[in-house]
Amino acid sequence: MRLGEAALFDIGVPFKRDFTETISDAWVESRSLKSVWLYTEDGESYTAYNGRCTHLGCGYSFDKEEGVFHCPCHHGLFDLKTGAVVGGPPPRPLDRLEVKVEDGNVLVLYKDYRIGVAEKVEA
Repeated sequence: MRLGEAALFDIGVPFKRDFTETISDAWVESRSLKSVWLYTEDGESYTAYNGRCTHLGCGYSFDKEEGVFHCPCHHGLFDLKTGAVVGGPPPRPLDRLEVKVEDGNVLVLYKDYRIGVAEKVEA
């Protein structure tokens, strides 16, 4: 998934990109909202996180005052730079996604992982 031009992302400020995934099962089509968070400290290397909390899969946001990602459902807290759990019930850090910069664009390989378990296992 293309997130945008690398030069346009603010350094030190996490960026959230929402997108819709369409799933076809025979003739039944459904849509699901997905999210990716992107962060860079230097404008050259990037960290991307799946937008689902590892506890129950809820969406989380960035708390500017505290400098952490916060899941409001059960108050899971995650470190901005590493995704490590710093509070609440999540069983593992945020799920990191593969990122690369190609032709000046930031690309992320989106994947979902099982929620509620300590191991990072693809869903």
